[in-house]
Amino acid sequence: PLSVRGWGPGAGAAFAPDGARGAASDTSGVRIVSVAGGPARTGGLSHAALAFTPPGKVLAGGRDGTIALLDESTAEVWKDEAEDRVRALAVSGSRFLSAESGDGSKLVQLRDVAPGKLLESLEGHTGTVLAVAFSEDGKGAVSAGTDAVMSWSFATRAGKRFPVPRGVVA
Repeated sequence: PLSVRGWGPGAGAAFAPDGARGAASDTSGVRIVSVAGGPARTGGLSHAALAFTPPGKVLAGGRDGTIALLDESTAEVWKDEAEDRVRALAVSGSRFLSAESGDGSKLVQLRDVAPGKLLESLEGHTGTVLAVAFSEDGKGAVSAGTDAVMSWSFATRAGKRFPVPRGVVA
């Protein structure tokens, strides 16, 4: 098990694809730790969603409506404004998905990892979007919210909706 002492309640966690590092966040910031041991590197950003990108940078999405890319030393590479609170992130190659929802928006955003440039905004959820994932081939995605699970095709830009039955909590 991987544990780091002195942390507050956790908000996000992710493992690097090589399994050698993990990242976790709490209200004091993002911390990157080696599974083999050693000191934790700490960044000053408090984020709710984390994901590793190739070649091992940490993508962080914030409760405050920001998305940031952190390098291995946890220095900020770029920071951008999201539409709303970032609840989940998924990475595939040079692209990433963000689930952005709060009081106003209920969006799934497709962005380029390097500059954070918005490539596509996928709209169709009517409730809070809680999770996102890429298909194995990277040609589509799935998102889950309090209203529905949606399957997205990047080729057609279409989403297929699978409503969540009443009384079921997503």
